[in-house]
Amino acid sequence: MQFGKPLVSCFHSWCHPLEAYTRALEEAGLLIDCLREPAQRPVVVAGDIVEARWRRLPLFLFLRAVKPRQTGITRSEGKTSGSFAG
Repeated sequence: MQFGKPLVSCFHSWCHPLEAYTRALEEAGLLIDCLREPAQRPVVVAGDIVEARWRRLPLFLFLRAVKPRQTGITRSEGKTSGSFAG
């Protein structure tokens, strides 16, 4: 078996404010249904104390956006046209 040259990958990091993502979802007519910030599992931290920082500073933000069947919010008014509990 012959192998060619190894593949080289270069990743560039960037960050945007959370508002940039939420505005994009809003402009697409989507609503955030679920938002989670998973932390490192305790069993992993117990095996490697260096991993403990990821319990305090999670690396990921999971969100689920859905297209509503009917929305009570009109963008032009910024007010609800229906009644919402809460």
